[in-house]
Amino acid sequence: MKRRRTGTSLYEMLIALGILVIALDLSAQMFHSLIRTGADSYKSQNQTVRIEAALAKLRRDVWSAAEVSVSDSHSARLSAGGGLIAAWTIKADGLERTGADGKTERWPGVGNHWALAREGASLTISDESSKEAAAVRLPSQVLLAGAAR
Repeated sequence: MKRRRTGTSLYEMLIALGILVIALDLSAQMFHSLIRTGADSYKSQNQTVRIEAALAKLRRDVWSAAEVSVSDSHSARLSAGGGLIAAWTIKADGLERTGADGKTERWPGVGNHWALAREGASLTISDESSKEAAAVRLPSQVLLAGAAR
């Protein structure tokens, strides 16, 4: 009478181990991708917050400006009542605002590819790196009121 083996063979163990290695490799790749996506999302959110902060400040400055002068596509001077409100400059490392008090604020990494232009009673910001022709217009209430008269 022959005895039957009840264990697993070396061949079966190697196949199971191979399947386990493949499953673990796929899991590690998915985990790495998940971590990278989370980090990219965090960076994008921070960049969005910085852009919104800079635009809010610029929007307030333009809104109260009686004069908007753009000397080139990377600098704008905003004034009201004969005095400077702020000078805005787009530099290679980001956006910079110098107030009437001489205090400088910087937003690193914001606006590197922006271009400024004066269009009527508005300051227009366009993104030179964008494939679409999108622009943001920031109107001046003082200039709009003067144009309505």
